[in-house]
Amino acid sequence: MKSIYRLYDQIKNAVLKRVEVEELPTDYFFSGPNSISNYNLQVRYGANDRKIHKLSAFSRLGYGAVDEHRKLIIFSSLKAGSTTLKRFLFDELNVLGPDAAVTANPHFTKLPLIINQVGRENADLHGKVLYWNHFKHYPKYLIIREPYERLVSFFTEKFIRNQGARDFHYLKSDAVANLIPLLKRNQEPLNLNQVSFEYFVRRLFEAFQNGEKLPDEHLSRQITADFKRVALDQVHLVPLPQLNAFLEYLRNRFKLTRPEEPQLHLNKSQTTGKKSAKSLPAYSLSLSDFATTKVLPSVASFHAPHLEKMVRQMYTDDYEAWAKAQEGRQF
Repeated sequence: MKSIYRLYDQIKNAVLKRVEVEELPTDYFFSGPNSISNYNLQVRYGANDRKIHKLSAFSRLGYGAVDEHRKLIIFSSLKAGSTTLKRFLFDELNVLGPDAAVTANPHFTKLPLIINQVGRENADLHGKVLYWNHFKHYPKYLIIREPYERLVSFFTEKFIRNQGARDFHYLKSDAVANLIPLLKRNQEPLNLNQVSFEYFVRRLFEAFQNGEKLPDEHLSRQITADFKRVALDQVHLVPLPQLNAFLEYLRNRFKLTRPEEPQLHLNKSQTTGKKSAKSLPAYSLSLSDFATTKVLPSVASFHAPHLEKMVRQMYTDDYEAWAKAQEGRQF
């Protein structure tokens, strides 16, 4: 009789684990919702097929490209070589198939992990289940960037490079448009003289502390809560400076025909402009200063310990993964 009860308890516990729904803790600031990258997708993973009800907002699992032919998955993040990587996936790995109509601008093409499993259209994802164990033996990679540098890259590209007029209406970027309400802090109008990298980081940190929500996926965490729970311990972390070497490794491993002009990642945020009395420290220069002096300093000149402290609090898991990537093997 005891053995029957013991068997009953084992079956009961197994069933409970199977139907248990996990809630993933995350900071409110990074919790979305976001119509582009908040997938209503359930995830089953682990020995007991534990269930996560839906992916995190801005989920890193939603930025994974599956190559079913080569049994390979590559994860990426915006502002971490994603454009270069997408071009490689389209043009050389051909992950969407030979007859796929791919837009000329890869920024407009999303590559959710589930493209080869439950359909390619975001609209098809509602109510679907991602069975992570299906990919158990697939090599998995994540391209990761140093978090502070990633913010500098975003600021220099979206604000400084796109900036050429006196008000934000002329900063032609959806990412900037999404951030204007957050940057204004209910001020009308927002004076360009206010906006420096320091102002930008401080405002993000205030919003993070005050329970506001991040409105744009470019600034999402590279390591989202669902990715950390489900996939992080299975992926090889590739630091962004090694991206070109990583692509060359894939070409050699899979005997790809090397194109005459192979995809190369160029770190535009490393550009150093002409010297100026105002060029350092760059983090305190306003957009008006940059427009006047035509200076684009190096990433290092944007660094400030008091700002890095804020960035570390917002992107703790990213920093931990970045540190781990520095210790890892070469692919």
